[in-house]
Amino acid sequence: MNDPALAERHRWISMNVGALLALSPQIPVSPSRKRVPEALPAIIQQVTQGNISAFARILNIPQGLVSHWVNGRKLPQLEMLLHICSVVDLSLEALLLHDPGSLRPRLRATGESPVYELRSKWTHVRVSTERIQYALEEILAENDDPPPTLTQVAQRLGQGTPVLYRCHPTACYAISARYKEYAQQRTATRVQHYRVELREAARQLHEKGVSPTRGRIEPLLRSPGILRDPKVRQLLVEVCHEIEGKKDENCSK
Repeated sequence: MNDPALAERHRWISMNVGALLALSPQIPVSPSRKRVPEALPAIIQQVTQGNISAFARILNIPQGLVSHWVNGRKLPQLEMLLHICSVVDLSLEALLLHDPGSLRPRLRATGESPVYELRSKWTHVRVSTERIQYALEEILAENDDPPPTLTQVAQRLGQGTPVLYRCHPTACYAISARYKEYAQQRTATRVQHYRVELREAARQLHEKGVSPTRGRIEPLLRSPGILRDPKVRQLLVEVCHEIEGKKDENCSK
């Protein structure tokens, strides 16, 4: 392994997980669900004087997630446990098995390389508001056809839509409105296409003196399945009315 930092990371993980596994035959009872809610408050008290928000910032994860752990509503996965141990310089064994009162967490000194870097969807990404604003305005100016949805824009920028709205609500509303208008126009065009096709099929039958019912029109369509759509069936009724001069209820049958 050529990367020393990566090698150290793997060594540290193996040491912590391996030590815990080695102790498993000697542990009469596995750690309960209460273990993390008992240990975390003790750690937070020593590291940030009980300030959960400050502790979450140190971990670079949402405060709400830490609160869920402390209250026992959720349990951190192994990756998170290792991240906590790395940040406060504790072993996984100590966190899960030692008495909470005996824990002596410490923050690593400034400039000290982290031995374990969390790679998780929960980590915060520092957002440059100016960069997001510029990117949104650029997307608006591009006038792509079809225009992207706001969700697609968020995926392109690697952010959630709430972040985009916080950075540039005006651009977000404009992007959403543009796509909505595009979708409405596309629907109107499709409906008009269906109307023309239905009318032509109904006209052919009418000229033969045959009532243009659904069952007779369906084989004449390029895509017979469109008549499964209630809106298209309503179009058929309207077309029959136009062709025969009356609303033929048999058209939809």
